[in-house]
Amino acid sequence: MKTYIVDGSCKKYVLGAGVVEIDSQDFVEVHSFRIMHLGATSFLAEVYALECAVNLIRESNIHDKKIVIYTDNKEVYNLFKGGAKKGISNYNYICTIEKQLKLLSKLANLQIKLVDKKMEKMGAIAHELSRVYFDDPLIGKLLNKTSIDLPLV
Repeated sequence: MKTYIVDGSCKKYVLGAGVVEIDSQDFVEVHSFRIMHLGATSFLAEVYALECAVNLIRESNIHDKKIVIYTDNKEVYNLFKGGAKKGISNYNYICTIEKQLKLLSKLANLQIKLVDKKMEKMGAIAHELSRVYFDDPLIGKLLNKTSIDLPLV
């Protein structure tokens, strides 16, 4: 079994994602991702975090028969629960993730769950990982509205 705990964060144009990955031997790997989006929202950040977990699952060649993804966001949980068996979204980005989840659910027993007491601490780690982009100096300039002086070419 492989477990992923995901969390997303958003500030201005930046989406951040934190993913805690736990393998069947209880080894833990942590991942932090960021991307810029002109229409960034906290919901989109949570979906982006789920997408990051899906990409990690695909990269691992799915050796595990059971995969559980935990999220603390009820909207994301409701949107994708049951391995996204229904075509429920018209938004192309979400549809793409939904299709990837359908494919993964054919290869493994894929479940999406809400973070529970057992995973609360790992959820807190995922949350901190989703905010690592605050430390990036370039992103910091964007978030603080300071000017970025670029040389003229």
